[in-house]
Amino acid sequence: MKTPNKLEPVRSILLTAVMICGPIPADRAATQTAPTSVASLRNTSPYNTVGRITIRHGDHFRLSSGTVIKPHSILTAGHNLYRQETGWGTSVVFQRSYHDGYYASSASASKLFILAGYSTAVKKGSATTNNSFSLDTGGIVCFSRPMNGDHARWRQTKKLLNGSTYNMSLGYGGEVHNGLRLLRSAPTKGYYVVWKRYYRNATYGLEGGMSGGPVFARSKGKWYVCAVNVSKPRGVLHSGAGVRLIGADTSKLIKNNLR
Repeated sequence: MKTPNKLEPVRSILLTAVMICGPIPADRAATQTAPTSVASLRNTSPYNTVGRITIRHGDHFRLSSGTVIKPHSILTAGHNLYRQETGWGTSVVFQRSYHDGYYASSASASKLFILAGYSTAVKKGSATTNNSFSLDTGGIVCFSRPMNGDHARWRQTKKLLNGSTYNMSLGYGGEVHNGLRLLRSAPTKGYYVVWKRYYRNATYGLEGGMSGGPVFARSKGKWYVCAVNVSKPRGVLHSGAGVRLIGADTSKLIKNNLR
């Protein structure tokens, strides 16, 4: 079993970060090892299910990402919603297809959920342990429907991470980019399991702010969310990605707690 060292969550990014965005590629799926803007695709499926999340922790508002997974609900990373330093986030807003200050729709959170055991794992160790990453998933129930009742398809299966299908990670990065445009990066090989439902891939990278964004896989002509972005190597950009598989526990969370 491969066990990477010195990992950190794909942290949410303070909204004061300002950098220059990369070029917008052609309207086609392409393998990109470092995140590249796909703003021109933001209103097409499945990109139009992804949005920017702002959430208050302590004295700061932070940027992260999520996916419309049910008519009123968003799937994201657990560490976006609950942090060891500040506990539960507040003032949570999801803005779908966000782009340079504009968005297709906006919805505020009424309830937040994280997988059972995540807060305990973080308190006992830290958010950077393999065990914490293996539980690092959460959901947001909104007061209104962020996509007029539509949402992304999703599947509970590790087969979509094994390299036989096309995968891509989406999100709003704020380390190299400025968090204003949707980004995409994609692996060239399959993922490998590190611990339970925590998987890694060394052939592409993520940046802070993409945390909680979806890992999509294309199967039989359709796109499915199969995991969420949760980690990257500490202090190193675009040299590896860690994701949390949609397993049986996430499936229960989606079916029983989200709506």
